[in-house]
Amino acid sequence: MPKKTEPKPEPPKIGTLSEDCLRRLEDAFSLGCSDAEACCFAGITLQVFQEHLKTDPVFKDRREILKQRPQLLARQTIFKALKDDPQIALEYLDRMSGSNK
Repeated sequence: MPKKTEPKPEPPKIGTLSEDCLRRLEDAFSLGCSDAEACCFAGITLQVFQEHLKTDPVFKDRREILKQRPQLLARQTIFKALKDDPQIALEYLDRMSGSNK
């Protein structure tokens, strides 16, 4: 007897995204993913995502903020290490003084 297959979920209508989809997009953006990567992770097309951005300017701004999160975490890690490791502090100063030339 053949297995019953689950019906595929309907793709979202253009301009509307579920809370779960938005959460998955936010998760991906907070990892520094591109729009295409985030859409793949959320299971939507880039076209659906772009249409959603037209109707949700708040999410558009949030996306840009979330994309900066990996750099912020890297900076925090460096500054925490500066307190405990004098070698890292010296390397940091060398790099900073080199970039100011």
